[in-house]
Amino acid sequence: MITKPTELNTSKYFAGYVNLAKGGALIESLEDACEEALVVYQKVSEEQAEFAYADGKWTVKQLVQHVIDTERVFGYRALSIARGDQQNLCGFEEDAFASNDHASLRSWEDIIREYVIVRESTIALFDSFAEAVLDNAGTANGVGFTPRVLGWVLSGHDTHHLNVLKERYLINF
Repeated sequence: MITKPTELNTSKYFAGYVNLAKGGALIESLEDACEEALVVYQKVSEEQAEFAYADGKWTVKQLVQHVIDTERVFGYRALSIARGDQQNLCGFEEDAFASNDHASLRSWEDIIREYVIVRESTIALFDSFAEAVLDNAGTANGVGFTPRVLGWVLSGHDTHHLNVLKERYLINF
């Protein structure tokens, strides 16, 4: 069982996501966050998925694509650190990713399907880690991380964006 980290050897920003993650076991937390998100996503129509709550803000499709992209990037970081890679892993510019995601060209159903597949892959990745590597120290974009912290960041990041979706987007539907 991958428990929450007792020490958050990461930035305050990422510690906030860890604290937002629910539960005490990572795999269960990732599964529960996915199920909770799917309940909301399945209520969103194709038209609503194109909605942005303000100029310059992401559409619902882009928001979920951001969750997917972040999960892939952070999964790679966790894998690299778990495997002993000591180089400072590169950062990623979320707005550049969003401007090039072409989410508007995809169906909402396809984005939801990708979200589920990526989450299942993340769960398989963290399930594959031996206990001995969960607290390996590494850096990404100059910030300290461990695979354990990265897993919990992903669960909390999902919860954060689901909250944003509920509070800022769906209220207008």
